[in-house]
Amino acid sequence: MLSVLAGRAGFYYIRFRGAIARQYEAIENATSSPDPDKQLEAMVARLVQQEGCTVIRFNALFYSINPRTGSQNPIGEIDIEVGEAIIEVTTRAKNKSGQVQKFLTDPWLNMTGKPVILYAPNITRGASNAVIKVGGIVATDQSQLSQEIQRLRSNSNA
Repeated sequence: MLSVLAGRAGFYYIRFRGAIARQYEAIENATSSPDPDKQLEAMVARLVQQEGCTVIRFNALFYSINPRTGSQNPIGEIDIEVGEAIIEVTTRAKNKSGQVQKFLTDPWLNMTGKPVILYAPNITRGASNAVIKVGGIVATDQSQLSQEIQRLRSNSNA
């Protein structure tokens, strides 16, 4: 799938892999990954599907392509995107506020200004506070994530 967006210096093409029909296969494959982050991403994707959300993107890699040279420059990866939010998933305790802020403010990655949820079961209190300070939402367990998804869904229906 290819999206074309106009930039100040000309046209830049943002490519991401996978259509909704292929998301289920990608999620299934991630469940058996040796990478614990990929396994957690798959678990979270299944959880949001159980909450009634459609996974629009799963492990979507975004690149800008220079139309003059054809060179590709990676600009980000979205772990999970649903209609209500972008969900970044990590097993690490480190600060992810910079990445969350990029998702909140970069129109190439978040064209519609969706809220960003960081699902981080092992996050420290300081790192969690830093994410909240930049405008992100933090969920440290499945119950919190379900509550945040339900809250966002009810807000979008209001």
